[in-house]
Amino acid sequence: MTTYTLAQIAEQVDGTVDGDDAVAVRGVAGLREALDGDLSFLANPKYAPLVSGTKASAVIVAQDFDGEAPCALVRV
Repeated sequence: MTTYTLAQIAEQVDGTVDGDDAVAVRGVAGLREALDGDLSFLANPKYAPLVSGTKASAVIVAQDFDGEAPCALVRV
């Protein structure tokens, strides 16, 4: 299984990291299903409240996202 750091992922999507950019990402999952080691994303603002309860290691969000998050964020 390939593992990427959050810094590597942010570089690929031309994003910036809020939080620990050394976080290891091993998979991708939805906000509700994500576990430690997963990367998730917020595409529709109506799901923004789910970010605060996700178990993902990181979430890709818009630059202007201002919600609470228990994990690192990649702003794009």
